[in-house]
Amino acid sequence: MDGMHSEKKTLEEKRSIPSREDLTRTLLEDFQEGLAIIGTDFTILEVNRWLKDFYGEISGEKCYEVFLGRDSSCPDCPVKGIESSPKYFCRKGIWLEICAYPIKNRMGKIVGILEQLRDVAKMKPEEDEIKSLLNSVFNDIDVGFFILDENFRVVWMNDTLQEYFGIERKEVIGKDKRDLIQKKIKYIFEKPDRFADRVLSSYDDNTYTLSFECHVLPDGKREERWLEHRSKPISSGPYKGGRIELYYDVTERKILETKLMENLKIFKTLAEEAKDGIIMIDNDGKVVFWNKGAEKIFGYKADEIIGKDVHMACAPRECLDDYMKGFSTFRKYGRGKVVGRTVEVTGIRKDGRRIPVELSVSAVKIRGKWHAMGIARDISKRKRMEEELKKKVEELERFYRIAVDRELKMIELKKKINQLLRERGKEQRYIIEGG
Repeated sequence: MDGMHSEKKTLEEKRSIPSREDLTRTLLEDFQEGLAIIGTDFTILEVNRWLKDFYGEISGEKCYEVFLGRDSSCPDCPVKGIESSPKYFCRKGIWLEICAYPIKNRMGKIVGILEQLRDVAKMKPEEDEIKSLLNSVFNDIDVGFFILDENFRVVWMNDTLQEYFGIERKEVIGKDKRDLIQKKIKYIFEKPDRFADRVLSSYDDNTYTLSFECHVLPDGKREERWLEHRSKPISSGPYKGGRIELYYDVTERKILETKLMENLKIFKTLAEEAKDGIIMIDNDGKVVFWNKGAEKIFGYKADEIIGKDVHMACAPRECLDDYMKGFSTFRKYGRGKVVGRTVEVTGIRKDGRRIPVELSVSAVKIRGKWHAMGIARDISKRKRMEEELKKKVEELERFYRIAVDRELKMIELKKKINQLLRERGKEQRYIIEGG
């Protein structure tokens, strides 16, 4: 009896011990930081009370959308077998750190992820250390940005944008961006109303991506610079319905573009005054530049030929197949039989007349595609002169042959006369060299 009573007591004690699953769930629920179990497809399977209180019901959603506001998984996600580094983000005015750890089965295969979210302020209560951490994560980049909530109030502005705009973060955080634009921000730009119209229109219809360039004017707090504005709606996460705005410094590119435009104007001026035809075609063989010299040679005005295939317009039909084959190679490699050489070809004028043309071709790469620059010279006059010279030379040669033949005959006659005089014992009359 005592043995049976002991066995019954042991069984009851075992039943009172929570299962491993119940124990794990209890630990998760009572943990004073956010914990989430994520599947290998990045779906949130289970969260603890801390996360439920902070986010609400998020089971079934994608972790990268909910926690980080991304459109796809993180490049260093543990599911991919890559060691993950901590990430920092702001939600509801609280800065959080998120760490991810792989969950493996007994065979060592990754079957899920455990994600831990912690309040950064509780990790580092010293205010200076917190600011240093946030600055190192968000501010040491060369792109300025605003994060706006669904009411277009400023949630965050980084140090780079403070430098670009010459305004302090404390002046804008929590403020309505629409009011800020109308009262302050638009006036830092060369064209304030144009800037305001473009940005405010994206708030009125927050469904599209916006991109444009804007010119910041200098004052005591900021430097002159060109910025490229890029913005798009936030489609997920705590700021869903808001907007993110990025500002890239493109000043160096604009300076280069300005210099390029100046050089292009100089080139066009020189090209227009040139007597030779100067022609540029793009990677499709379409004319993109056609000077007055080319107009005179081929008979087409610039507005008639720009955008048309130069081979179809100006090459003999019997040569088109060869030209097209050669141009196919040129499009890919910037090489060809005529590239870097001066050759004589036959051109077709607008009136259908064939003309001899001296052509020099060079290759230039523009935005990753090969273009051809040609200098054409009508050599019809030179050809006529060459033909006339050839005829004159042939005529002179004919006269020379006649003269030489006559001279030879005269020499033979003189020889015969001298011979007859010698036979009669008289002195010869003609002195003949070599004879």
